[in-house]
Amino acid sequence: MSGNMQKDMVRFGIALTVFCAIAAGALAFTYQGTLPRILAQAKVEEEKASRVVMPGADFVRRDDLMEKVAAQFPEFMGQGAGKIFEGKKDGKVVGAVIQLANRGYGGPIRVAVAIQDGKVTGVTIIDHKETPGLGSKVKDEPMFVKQFIGKTASDPLEPKKDVEAITGATKSTRGVSGAVKAALAIYTSVFGGAAK
Repeated sequence: MSGNMQKDMVRFGIALTVFCAIAAGALAFTYQGTLPRILAQAKVEEEKASRVVMPGADFVRRDDLMEKVAAQFPEFMGQGAGKIFEGKKDGKVVGAVIQLANRGYGGPIRVAVAIQDGKVTGVTIIDHKETPGLGSKVKDEPMFVKQFIGKTASDPLEPKKDVEAITGATKSTRGVSGAVKAALAIYTSVFGGAAK
């Protein structure tokens, strides 16, 4: 390799390094600038999910409970997936909304479960990566999540037992069923099974 070619390669390498450093810096600057808006939007979406399953309540996010709950239920509440919202009406605690994730077929299924006096009063799917037309029916078919209303921690919550499975989407069904079962166990652990 000639000396000129080596010099050209070094210059090209330096130029490429400088360009990459500038691009990375610009990306980091943009991320830092938009991070507050991203976090604010995430908070709005969390509260929106809570209002869907427990309408008319005011919510207090109970971050003080998360360390204990995440240690007890790491597979559902770990890595920032879990949140606990205490629902209040007229200043009294009437229940809780527990947001958590469980493994489906395509990845984690994020679920919000409203519980009052130890019974499920509402369920919504916040986010999922399930197969369109199959596993996605956990969110697309309202009757699927409605079947969990009234369930308690003593129910088995097992597909083909007391949960009607979505045809061709057993893993997705198990993911949501497991999340609801975990939410009931968390509620029992935190609130003793009844609103206080």
